[in-house]
Amino acid sequence: DTVACRDGAPHSEMSTIGEAVPPPRQQGAVEDSSLLRKRLKHVKRCKKANDCTTIGSYLMLAPECEVQEAAANALADIGSEEAVDQLSRALNPQEQDGVPSVAAGAAEAALHALGAIGGPLAVERLSLAVQDRDAEIRACAARALAEIGTDASSAAPLLLPLLQDKYWDVRSSSA
Repeated sequence: DTVACRDGAPHSEMSTIGEAVPPPRQQGAVEDSSLLRKRLKHVKRCKKANDCTTIGSYLMLAPECEVQEAAANALADIGSEEAVDQLSRALNPQEQDGVPSVAAGAAEAALHALGAIGGPLAVERLSLAVQDRDAEIRACAARALAEIGTDASSAAPLLLPLLQDKYWDVRSSSA
């Protein structure tokens, strides 16, 4: 069994349960470079089809940071409310068997993409992220809000406390 994105083309690297990317074989395992190329190519095809759900799966599940970044950029280019929702999913990892379900780097790529999209919904999601317990997330969210500029002025009161954060990167990003 295979799963296809909205362009209708089946993709054999996809699992039968509808995940866009098989999980890595083991932590730190080197993936086949041809699989990386297939994933990147599929993200491009799904972008052309505006298939935010499949692209969001790549963002959440791909073990390669190149695929995560490509997926986040594709969602930013689509820029729809559905794209913002998929990017927001990467900011709220759910633990399954004690392991976060979001691949490393996906949240940072998602925050950057939300900053590129802009708009009220992205500002709302980024406003939540600047209050995250993870300093790196707070810093990335602050940078994304700065990228949006004056359209993110409603988040300014949330950035003020970050100027006193114990982490330099958070303080610097909030200034």
